[in-house]
Amino acid sequence: MPEIFSNTTLTVNQLIEKIDTGELGLPELQRPFIWKDSKVRDLFDSMMRGYPIGYLMLWECPSLDKKKSIGVDAHSYDSPKEVIIDGQQRLTSLYAVMKGKKVINSTNTPLNQRLPLRNTQTRLRVARIVRHKNRPL
Repeated sequence: MPEIFSNTTLTVNQLIEKIDTGELGLPELQRPFIWKDSKVRDLFDSMMRGYPIGYLMLWECPSLDKKKSIGVDAHSYDSPKEVIIDGQQRLTSLYAVMKGKKVINSTNTPLNQRLPLRNTQTRLRVARIVRHKNRPL
């Protein structure tokens, strides 16, 4: 029986670049970005501490009609070549904060996220994530 799953190792930077070019996107059925500020903060805190942040499930689907890009900016790819099946909230958070790009939230509103960091030796301290609806970073 042919293998239908494969393990692929991608760095965070490679994943963010795939999102930025539009190569990696979302299936139309995927819920919108809903994470609270504290979840985004905790994700970055876990990464800074070297904790695992879970697996992602991606689907190569060149023929899927209903798929969309992450963020509101134009991308190099007209349509994603892969979609995120599991890990959308984590990847959207990483993309929004690391690239400073707007993402669509649950009310269909574009927003910017910034993560003001105060790195201490023991943990990442984040006072709050600042969301701007109309001001660029």
